[in-house]
Amino acid sequence: MLKYSNLEKFELTIRRENFSNPITKIGRKIENLLKDKDCYIICFKDWNNNEKPAVKNDRRCIFIYSNPSIEYWFLLHYEEANRSFGEKELKGYIKKYINGYSTNENFLKKDTWVKELLNHMDNAYQRSKKYKDKTLSFTEFYKLIELIEPES
Repeated sequence: MLKYSNLEKFELTIRRENFSNPITKIGRKIENLLKDKDCYIICFKDWNNNEKPAVKNDRRCIFIYSNPSIEYWFLLHYEEANRSFGEKELKGYIKKYINGYSTNENFLKKDTWVKELLNHMDNAYQRSKKYKDKTLSFTEFYKLIELIEPES
């Protein structure tokens, strides 16, 4: 059972960044943020946009990929799903579990849907470790969980 006790140690700032911006611009932002020695950067990216910005190798900057999108991680909280999903199909499918799900910022700022995901985090963690076949839908989100809770 994951406890997530280490989460209390973190002060989080969440920014939604459009990776359609030139990759060099993203790289400069990351380099500037890494000047703060207490800063860690976790970039969640869709696999279809797997180009990484050119930044110095720094273990404080982690890229977490999901195919086709982070919604696959959300889905694993609720069901076993070891197959390929199209991005639109998956976003529609997740609405069966997350009422009113949307990628607009007004929805994403709500904490109720996130609290509900936390109730099923162990399922998602185990499933994401199990389904790593990059020819199907997958997510590397388990890597972040292992970083936060290394004894898992």
